[in-house]
Amino acid sequence: MLTVLALVAPANAAPVLTNDPLPTGGGTTLFVDGARPAETVYFVGGVRQGAGPCPPQLGGVCVGVIDPVVLGTAVADGSGHAELAATVPGILAPGTRVYLQGAIPRGVGGASSVVTPVVQATVIGADLDGDGFDTTTDCDDGDPAVHPGATEVCNGIDDDCSGATSEDGTVSVGLTNYASIGDAVNFAPPGATVNICAGTWNEHVLVTRDLDLVGLAGPADTIIDGGGANASVLDFQGAGRVWSVQGLTLTNGFRGIEVDGGNTIAISHAVLTANQCTSTGAGIYTAGWSGGPTDVVMDDVEISDNTASQRGGGAWLGAGDHTLTDVRFVANESLSEGGGLYLGGGSHATMEGGLFHANVGAADTGGAVELHYTDTTFAVTGHGLRRRSDGEPADRRGDRRPVGRRRGLHLVPGQRELHLLVDHARLQLRPGCDSSRG
Repeated sequence: MLTVLALVAPANAAPVLTNDPLPTGGGTTLFVDGARPAETVYFVGGVRQGAGPCPPQLGGVCVGVIDPVVLGTAVADGSGHAELAATVPGILAPGTRVYLQGAIPRGVGGASSVVTPVVQATVIGADLDGDGFDTTTDCDDGDPAVHPGATEVCNGIDDDCSGATSEDGTVSVGLTNYASIGDAVNFAPPGATVNICAGTWNEHVLVTRDLDLVGLAGPADTIIDGGGANASVLDFQGAGRVWSVQGLTLTNGFRGIEVDGGNTIAISHAVLTANQCTSTGAGIYTAGWSGGPTDVVMDDVEISDNTASQRGGGAWLGAGDHTLTDVRFVANESLSEGGGLYLGGGSHATMEGGLFHANVGAADTGGAVELHYTDTTFAVTGHGLRRRSDGEPADRRGDRRPVGRRRGLHLVPGQRELHLLVDHARLQLRPGCDSSRG
């Protein structure tokens, strides 16, 4: 690209022409300085330089462009400056050389007319997004944030047009990178998306505002490791908040996810694994009394190998409306009730698809699910409580209790209705559910 920069002409100097970049099919501006105030300046152009015509209005002065086209005229201001807004013809491909000149008729019969020196310029590709890079170098001319030299951020896009993304180990909010997930969360505005790229992030993250946390490479490659410390990997605090977690593995924490009461959280395409809790709900815990009910939506989530010394080895869901779709509870253990899932009072859960497999609860409790408090319902469609092929409950860590005492599903005694209404806890097995195997 050839761009001739504007010059300031000294007094009585010959006029000169300059131009803005010439994007094919786009707009540009041509300038002449050194004219006299109120003079009319003619702007001409062509694709060949050489001896051109000598119009009579120029009094015999010839232009230096062969077969010139008059692009337009402009009247010089009080400083002798004239400019013309023009459109570069779309038929001129990027790389085409063009020649530009200004002509100013002067004197009787044009006897004192003057012309500027011919300027050579090169047509460039159109800069459709206005980022200063044309279509010949910009790999996405519809996005001003994408161009050569741009900062590579965690978004799955080749921001700098290098031909490859190099985003591993980055976390970003918009166009800003941060050193840690915690920093990104702390500086992100409410409602923002925190993009987390592939890598293992060794930290605990406190979230107190509405945010979406997204692992772009998926849970196999995007891991937040709590390091075994006595803190939850993701700790959501506050009330009246809306959060989402997607594409992350949360492991090696006191809990994988902990959520205060009075909120809504959606979890998808995620893995909560190998968290160890000396309280309730090692994989995920949601409070349901202080602050009000918390609603949980889970889709395509694996909750596995978590251990709680109290209720809910895999999950403890307190009061709220919970929707579980393709959620897999595998090899979780509670030293109390509900090896896989514990539903607290006021908890209304619907589960479709998914499975409970090899979860372990205390003797005479629900190895898979425990419904314990009042006003609790669990509606199940199309899933099974899996057993090993030899008919004994499967346990990845070995059979630790007599088979007859580890039940796949347990309700507090006191059956009353067809739906097993038990102390106001209700289980519904809908068509497609296989309860005979668990």
